[in-house]
Amino acid sequence: MSILAELKEYVNLRSYGQKEARWDYHKAIADEVSRLYSEYADSPKDLKKSARIKDCAGYLNFGWYNNPDTGHNEIHLIELHCCKTRSCVLCQWRRSLLYKARFSMNIIDILDKYPNAKFIFLTLTVKNCDLTEIRSTLSKMSTAFNRMTKADCFRDVLGYIRNMEITRGDDNSVHPHYHVLLMVTETYFKSGHYITKDCWSAYWKNFLKLDYDPVCDVRLVRDKTKRLDIVKELFKYTIKETDIKKDSWYKILMDSLHHIRAISSGGVLKNIIKDIDKIQDEDLLHINEDSKPLVPLNKTIAYEWNRPVKRYRKAKD
Repeated sequence: MSILAELKEYVNLRSYGQKEARWDYHKAIADEVSRLYSEYADSPKDLKKSARIKDCAGYLNFGWYNNPDTGHNEIHLIELHCCKTRSCVLCQWRRSLLYKARFSMNIIDILDKYPNAKFIFLTLTVKNCDLTEIRSTLSKMSTAFNRMTKADCFRDVLGYIRNMEITRGDDNSVHPHYHVLLMVTETYFKSGHYITKDCWSAYWKNFLKLDYDPVCDVRLVRDKTKRLDIVKELFKYTIKETDIKKDSWYKILMDSLHHIRAISSGGVLKNIIKDIDKIQDEDLLHINEDSKPLVPLNKTIAYEWNRPVKRYRKAKD
């Protein structure tokens, strides 16, 4: 029997495995976001955004490949059209995978130049605020963080990546916080240089000009395995998909975040994820894939989003 004759072409995309099943999950939530922008539209722009998100990734085209290591045939995405709207959770998911992949690829060259460098994972928080106050709160946090990068507490920092995360409180308040990966020299751990969790909290309090002690957390990333876990934490979505409910909270929040940058970086990590504002469909295709050589079988299979059943179903030939 030929290799092509052994291809297993399923009706549902999710039948291939967990990796493919994630498409159903994220696309279904994107549909809910589209509905929110339509139901709570304040302008024609909202309706256009709703339509763009609704049409996002409606058609997925996969190529068939043979994996010489396992002898198995596999499908890999070769065609995708995303709306690239910031509010679209499917696009957020693909960008998150892209950031992780770029970091993992580029960190190797940086570590070759700084083999003795260590990594610290820092979390900086503030008290929950009202949804109407989120934009001004984030502005203050950004200013405070920029001041911090120029202070003594960053003297042993070679580079950093800072990502913003926002979670929803039980009372519909907003909890903004920063996840920061710090690449530090060995000197950081010497007497007179090491910064405890309480000291980080004091620095953050001072630069934010708070009248309370903010909760901060700092962890040493001890090995490569832990670093991969931290990178997953660092590049999480700005807003948890579980916080998107059948009300206007998510839309109001995303409108408030217009032109507010979620990710920033500096030092030797300045360009590690590169051109995050210029992402194209091609960038969102081949991400989080293994680097193993695959043999193309010159055959494709397409899947279309079936909205009533919330599944990607095999497209008709």
